[in-house]
Amino acid sequence: MCQASISVGVAQAGSSMPCPKCGKVVDVPGTRQLRLLPPDSPPNLVGKQQRGTPVGNSLGFRLLLASLLLLGSICLSYGCWLAYDRWRSPIVFGHTEDEFFQGLYDESMAEPIAISWEHWNYMVDVGLPEESEPLPYFQISRYYEERKPWMVGSLASGGLLIATFLGLSFSTARRRPR
Repeated sequence: MCQASISVGVAQAGSSMPCPKCGKVVDVPGTRQLRLLPPDSPPNLVGKQQRGTPVGNSLGFRLLLASLLLLGSICLSYGCWLAYDRWRSPIVFGHTEDEFFQGLYDESMAEPIAISWEHWNYMVDVGLPEESEPLPYFQISRYYEERKPWMVGSLASGGLLIATFLGLSFSTARRRPR
């Protein structure tokens, strides 16, 4: 016996293999015996396979998971902020300027003449409301419509990044020995 230490995998348990140093055929212990061996096995015993750090424990993999979680959180936060901002805006989306003004005209024509007369008298008595600037309806609408692709893209990419993070986390957790 040459006292060489040979690394084997669990799949080779219970089989025979030639020694890489002396060429003599060596019997590999069964899986039960392999599990009982210490990490650094003595020279006459066949140890378990060591190929560096497992993927789930490596620093690069942990940094990948952290960056996926961070980027996913940022994208989802930005997309949710844009969606909330759009949701609470005073704009009814999907109208053109012509449709908007036609709607105002139709509403005013649908009111009875007496109500229109009361509105007119009220404005004559009180005056028009003082506002620094009226809301530029279509500028606001354009603002939100230009940001809609950013909102949808941020929500979709954030969801995809978080799903990838969860998938990788659960797949490596399943592969780790207990």
